[in-house]
Amino acid sequence: MPLAGKGMLLTSMDIDASDEAEFNRWYDREHLLERVAIDGFLEARRYVAHQGSPKYLCLYSTATFDVLDSSAYRTALANPTDWSKKILARFKNMIRAIARITVSRGTGRGAALGIVRLRPAGDTDKLRTALRDQLDPEKLDGILSMHLIESDSALSRPIAVFLWACPRPVRQALIRGCNSTLVSYVWRFLTDPIVATILQICALWLWHMPSAFEKALHDELWHALQHLSFLGSALLFWWSITRGTHRRHRRAVAAVCLFTTSLATGALGALMAISSSPWYSGYAEMGLHGLLPGGLTAAEDQQLAGLIMWIPGGLVHFVAALIFAYTALKQRQSPRHPVRVSRA
Repeated sequence: MPLAGKGMLLTSMDIDASDEAEFNRWYDREHLLERVAIDGFLEARRYVAHQGSPKYLCLYSTATFDVLDSSAYRTALANPTDWSKKILARFKNMIRAIARITVSRGTGRGAALGIVRLRPAGDTDKLRTALRDQLDPEKLDGILSMHLIESDSALSRPIAVFLWACPRPVRQALIRGCNSTLVSYVWRFLTDPIVATILQICALWLWHMPSAFEKALHDELWHALQHLSFLGSALLFWWSITRGTHRRHRRAVAAVCLFTTSLATGALGALMAISSSPWYSGYAEMGLHGLLPGGLTAAEDQQLAGLIMWIPGGLVHFVAALIFAYTALKQRQSPRHPVRVSRA
């Protein structure tokens, strides 16, 4: 039968076997009761996967989507019990999604549940209509009901903790901004692995040009900007490689980007290592006054830094590229759209 309500909270996680018994006691005897007691929560159902990860899944349906952004729910989140704090700290591979129930059709509830996760890159309305028509339970033997839930990206991510701390008008404005077409487009562009790779390589090379490096060496503001750009471009790069890509053949693209980054990092390190004179006058002056550690000359200090960037630095990206290449080859031998099957 159709799901009750219009909102859904989905949580999924793994737990170590040694903690599993207490985890299930906590879920069944405390956590489920706490959640369904919140005004607007209608029901909760738990599932256990036959195989695969995460092993445990729980679905909470709510009368409206706004219940999942209500003061009652936020208060419950902000005040976990001691038992909850203990168990939550042991969660592994957790997935949390706050979603709208946009399609719900059927005549009953089955004991087995199959879940397919989609990341639409095009017209979501067209995809929603196609799924509604193609997965109509009345046309498919063995399927009692079908439901489509669409995750709210802002409330489902860790930034939701920050949002809940804001006044409601501010929170709603931030959510609208994050969900705007322009912000979504910019984020998708920046988290494309090829774009993120180019940005990281540019940040690395541009800041090691003598003019830019000298500014960072003599001005605290430029120095802070230099390190922020290193950190920001690196976080963007690894996000795009590990999670943020929207391309097909994700692992193969990631392997190419990592290998390219390894070459770019290694090339810069090699140039610094083989240079017989210092690139930066500020370091040369420090060397002349004996201010460099270990009694190294400015050229030797630069060569040592280049070797570290060339070999250990480049090796990290190269090994990661090999891992992604291996998983990409394995992926070609596996089904492209695995279905998760669980039983209540």
